[in-house]
Amino acid sequence: MGTIILAKQNLTSALIRLHETLQHCEDLQLMQNRQASLLMSNEELERTLRDSLIQRFEFCSDLFWKYLKRYEEETFNISLEIVAPRSVIMAACKAAIISEPDAEILLEMIKSRNFTSHIYKEETANEISAQIPQYYKIMQKYAEKL
Repeated sequence: MGTIILAKQNLTSALIRLHETLQHCEDLQLMQNRQASLLMSNEELERTLRDSLIQRFEFCSDLFWKYLKRYEEETFNISLEIVAPRSVIMAACKAAIISEPDAEILLEMIKSRNFTSHIYKEETANEISAQIPQYYKIMQKYAEKL
């Protein structure tokens, strides 16, 4: 049972970091241009925070599906030969660990995560970063629930 506890601790820590970055992004939107420009231009600061948000998202999504896999294996005392995140999410949905609507969002999350690590375009980064708050909420929900 020790490995699942460590996996959950790692996931929880990573989600805390992701939440911090989400807060910073939200705070930046509320700041006046004058205040943000003390460090760098608003555009540079937004890009830096967005890129940090995406990196933390990548890390969290990887930890999430791996934790989900461990949870499935230890809870049901089975060994999953699955090594793909999509398959782990589908298996969790089939076992009623996660709901179908949440599974759909998590599958989109995996798709978004794959885009961030293989294709880097400004437009794609902006689209994905806009979805991260929703992905965060789902990961947080199951990190607390499981």
